[in-house]
Amino acid sequence: MIGKTIAALSAGLGCGLIVLAPVNKIAPRVLPAESGIAFYELTGSVLSGRAGEVHARGVAAKDLQWQLKPSRLLLGRLAADVRVSASSKNLSEDNAWLEARVSKPLFGDTVKVRDVHAAVPLSALQGPLKIPFLPVDGQLLANLDEIQLSGNMPTHIIGTIQLNNAIWKLGKPAAIGDFEATLSTENGNIFANIAESDSAAISLIAAAQIKPDRSYSTDAQIKPKASTPTALANQIKTLGRTDKQGWYSLKQSGTLPLP
Repeated sequence: MIGKTIAALSAGLGCGLIVLAPVNKIAPRVLPAESGIAFYELTGSVLSGRAGEVHARGVAAKDLQWQLKPSRLLLGRLAADVRVSASSKNLSEDNAWLEARVSKPLFGDTVKVRDVHAAVPLSALQGPLKIPFLPVDGQLLANLDEIQLSGNMPTHIIGTIQLNNAIWKLGKPAAIGDFEATLSTENGNIFANIAESDSAAISLIAAAQIKPDRSYSTDAQIKPKASTPTALANQIKTLGRTDKQGWYSLKQSGTLPLP
């Protein structure tokens, strides 16, 4: 009994010393150079700190703040509340940010992210996601209950993502309104169902799927409304023939690149 008590006190003391240590002394020791992650302007402790800037795989973030949950260390998990602003040529501190609760086992690569609230311009994701062209731009607002990542690939997502103030970029740019995607996961397959708002300039019904093998498919149906600007309606007509209900069909499939 005494031995167990001493062991528990020793573990608690060890955790306490680690979380209160200056983060600028700890980070260089636990992050190898080959990790591809670099922190700058580190201040505070492992428990509660801030990084002025973070670089990871070509994506830059600034003003990363975190609050560690020490009690989770005793359960074998690393958990923290985080807030971060992103930066690139397409981003500014005002329109790109993320808040979330992040946790992962001390031994293992599965990351769980809960209560995700984020905003980012759609065009800013083109480079990191290696998408050659996006015909639409706008402001993404994410409200996700949970994301699970394994090997930096999503394996489970639940929540909604809105695309507000969307702009159709093909030909003459035109405002097309707001859209919302509802995300769910079933048997390892991630599904997204997308629809337009009542005020959108076009009718849209779309679905997307990502399978565990990283293959993806999208199936969208688009139709002009009576209120659709003439220039935009003419652009939509170039998509090909319609079905009997006047819908234009767009389908795409492929494989997501390795992270």
